[in-house]
Amino acid sequence: MNLITSAALALLLLAQSVTAKPLTVEAVQQKALLIPTGAPVLVRTTGKQKIKGTLTGLTAEGLSLKTEEGASRTLPLSEVASLKQKGKPPKPAPPAAKSPSVPNAPSPVMVKKSLSAIPVGSPIKVRLPDAQLVDGKLTGTTPDGFQFQTIESGSLVTKSLAFNQVAGVKGPSLGLRKSIPGLKPPALQTPAALKAKAIKIPTGSPITVQMPDGAQVSGKLMETTNDGMKIQSLQNGDLVTQTVGFDQMGSFKPGLPVTMSARAKTAVKSVVVIAVTAAATGLIAGKIGKK
Repeated sequence: MNLITSAALALLLLAQSVTAKPLTVEAVQQKALLIPTGAPVLVRTTGKQKIKGTLTGLTAEGLSLKTEEGASRTLPLSEVASLKQKGKPPKPAPPAAKSPSVPNAPSPVMVKKSLSAIPVGSPIKVRLPDAQLVDGKLTGTTPDGFQFQTIESGSLVTKSLAFNQVAGVKGPSLGLRKSIPGLKPPALQTPAALKAKAIKIPTGSPITVQMPDGAQVSGKLMETTNDGMKIQSLQNGDLVTQTVGFDQMGSFKPGLPVTMSARAKTAVKSVVVIAVTAAATGLIAGKIGKK
């Protein structure tokens, strides 16, 4: 009986040592880059504290959160033992009703209410009083109106409109999806087409840029400018923000590439645990059979 207990305890300790190691600082950064800004998360600290909240930012020094109690908090990366996404970012308000003319348009109060539920940095569609639809990205709001980025004559411009100057606003419909390894890279696109596509990607989203020479830049979209995109990524273990011009890239898509090394590590851990379990089971069964 003592042999059985000792073998079971040894097996448990071995399994814990294989699977329960805290994350490294670089692993925390990699996980945070995969989680859209504004998404709910669960953080476990090295002091065994559980913190629930939403991810608001990432720097080389820490992880920024808004806790469930509404407090803003920054955790040093060295104190983060695990980080998990616990859901999707909050959904925007339902699209405003279509309005072909000013008499049937929603009131400025309704437009303001719809915009208050759309996160800054989200792609939007603005319906003007003449029924024209304008694609853009929400960059800010004021008590009387809002600002958004859009493309005019091939250039990215920022426009300001009062709530009573629009006939409706629709929130984002673009869903985030992870890239699938092994797929053929998309065809190269023109800078103008890339710019038009960029304003539909929510700020804070994971993104992968394909360069013409086959290289990739993967990270989190921080800002869209007239010339390119500012992307936060890990390079040689350092968290950096770089600007990739539309004339430098071949294509891009939402999501980060799935790293095979992470999958391999998980598979190796599983094989080790299964092998140890089988060996311990055979040893215990043999001892019991001899008795």
